Amino acid sequence: MAKAPRTRDPLAEALRTQRIRRFVIAVTIIAFLCFTPPMFELVDRLAPGKLPIWLMLVWILSITCVAVAMERQSGERKGEAGRRSFDR
Repeated sequence: MAKAPRTRDPLAEALRTQRIRRFVIAVTIIAFLCFTPPMFELVDRLAPGKLPIWLMLVWILSITCVAVAMERQSGERKGEAGRRSFDR
């Protein structure tokens, strides 16, 4: 039996991977900026006593965003592997 041709375009896959990397870099930069002393002072002035909540929220959101991005990337790869084994 002949193998079925790949339905995914390699260029589109590379662009998708690059987009995910850019997203992770953006989340990292934003998280870094949220953990700087000027931001701590701003949060403490705007909402006195809420700094620990701010730290937890920023930490949880940054981890969640990176995890979702990585899961999407690995989910696409798993989908391809499943299709390849099905096409055999």
